[in-house]
Amino acid sequence: ACPADPGAALTRAVDHTGAPHGTVPVHSTLQAAYDAAQDGEVIGMFSQAVENVTLDGARSLNITRCTIARLTAGDPARPVWDITSTGALTIRGPEAVGGTIGWRIASGRHVVQSVSSTGQSQHGILVLGDDNSVSVDAVRGSLVGIRIEGHRNDLRPGGTVSDNSGNGLEIASAATGNTVRVGGIQGNAGHGVVVDGSGNLVS
Repeated sequence: ACPADPGAALTRAVDHTGAPHGTVPVHSTLQAAYDAAQDGEVIGMFSQAVENVTLDGARSLNITRCTIARLTAGDPARPVWDITSTGALTIRGPEAVGGTIGWRIASGRHVVQSVSSTGQSQHGILVLGDDNSVSVDAVRGSLVGIRIEGHRNDLRPGGTVSDNSGNGLEIASAATGNTVRVGGIQGNAGHGVVVDGSGNLVS
């Protein structure tokens, strides 16, 4: 069972130890599992890995934390999670450590739920795409916690954005129609919230 998604029927597993997980194929990295998966598959993460992943193409997939689901940037000059897929992805529970950006969400219609990031040189979470649903557990220790440049994104209630060396949350000047309901924004060295765009709701 996977606590982040108890009803998930896994079709692939990620476990760098090579341990079996029922009869599903086991991959040592998330990138290998993602590249092998077909549309509609469910990938369960059971371990941590040192890698930067690019989630591209047009497949709609589900990636969920089962036990440990932590990615630490292998290349500090790249995002840890780089989401450019034109398919609709659902990602629940993983963490991002290091890199330039923890979560770079460059395309739209994704559900990124209960994720964490720490220690990025630029942004913990950068939302460039439109119509995404994002919720966080904790975003901390980056330059900017969360930055939104897209439109009609929904940052769901809960979680904390704290202890970043710059601003906690930024909404860019061209960004419109976004709804932001993060649970707690505190202890950031810059502003807690900076809103440059119009037509956004922050509560």
